[in-house]
Amino acid sequence: MSKHSRYFCLLLITTMLGGACVSRPPESINCDKIRALALGMSKEQVVVLLGQPSEATEKWFEYSPMRIFGGIYLTAEFRDERLVRVSSHKRYTWSDFNPTIFVLDKDGFFEGGLFLNIYCPGK
Repeated sequence: MSKHSRYFCLLLITTMLGGACVSRPPESINCDKIRALALGMSKEQVVVLLGQPSEATEKWFEYSPMRIFGGIYLTAEFRDERLVRVSSHKRYTWSDFNPTIFVLDKDGFFEGGLFLNIYCPGK
């Protein structure tokens, strides 16, 4: 393999891995929109605030672009077409430690230590 081919392969692998390790939520989701979420909202109301989910089922929306090596995950859970829980956490491939970024559920709203850095950059 030539020197240039090796550099190209290294650049390609680095680009692929770098794209897979995204550590930010979609740009359309920020702290103001998350704090505006309320239990009991319809799926349509959640979509107005957060945008279209990357994955959706009857019971949950996932706002987490595909990542091979972890990243930021945000999940909105529904029961009877109404929002019952929203949570976000950071996943690490190499660790079982997945810190909670925030949770909104029947017990209230919790912001973890990473919330401002991840969802309110520049504030």
